[in-house]
Amino acid sequence: MIRSQNKSFFCAFFFFLLFSHTEISARKKIDLAEFSNISWTKLSNADYFCSKDKNVHILRIDLKSPKMKVVAYPSVTDSDAVTDAGFLDGVMLSQFVWKSGAKIAINTSPYWINTDFTSNEPSKKLKILGIHVAEKMQFSKPLEKYPAFVMYKTLFGYRAKIVPNQEAEKFTDADFVFGGYFQILSGGKKITFLSENFDSRTAVGLTASGDEIFILVCKKNPGLSFQECQAIFQSIGCIDALEFDGGSSTSLFLKSKEKNIKIQSFLRVNASYMGFLFDD
Repeated sequence: MIRSQNKSFFCAFFFFLLFSHTEISARKKIDLAEFSNISWTKLSNADYFCSKDKNVHILRIDLKSPKMKVVAYPSVTDSDAVTDAGFLDGVMLSQFVWKSGAKIAINTSPYWINTDFTSNEPSKKLKILGIHVAEKMQFSKPLEKYPAFVMYKTLFGYRAKIVPNQEAEKFTDADFVFGGYFQILSGGKKITFLSENFDSRTAVGLTASGDEIFILVCKKNPGLSFQECQAIFQSIGCIDALEFDGGSSTSLFLKSKEKNIKIQSFLRVNASYMGFLFDD
């Protein structure tokens, strides 16, 4: 009986590997040439590009613009909504946009869902995994193994950088810190990942100057791998890049005079967002 079960298990595992290999092999590779010389569409609040298959969306935002302001969830106006233990209510993309007035918004940090309803936090279900700082107020603790996207307010807008791990002393002067999931580019070099998986993605990249942010969002079908995101960011001139929470958390909102876009998987609530306001 044990041998029969083992045989069935190995047969099932073999067919799983065969199917997985066939699926990856049959998947059409992205055309990197499409991203090497992008013809940006100039919008009122950003530069925009969409791939031919309508799957990959890229925004380029000038952080030096005096008309731009960064907003976040949670933020100082939500301080009472976050418990001492770090639990908070998740919000949908539309809720964040409505409350903040953001014209561009994406989801950020991964989070943990509390399923222990016998705890002292029955109404606060989500907990951000990693650092989250908004307007110099810290809402969650750093996780050293994860990277972070850090923003500083200057006399001429903002400047940004990506740090490889969330050590608390790196954020003492930061105005905003959004915890990432994995860093994929560092100093212009690709970070190695042993496997290649395709999914919805939310990611950000920076050029050497740190005064422009590139936002990349793609839908699940066919999705992107970390390796493909690396190649795209390199093609558009980024030297550092990180992935935020992807999969069913992937969210993008864009509202401009020329174009409106909303991408959200399964009408999902998320624990944290980054947004941008623009004065008319």
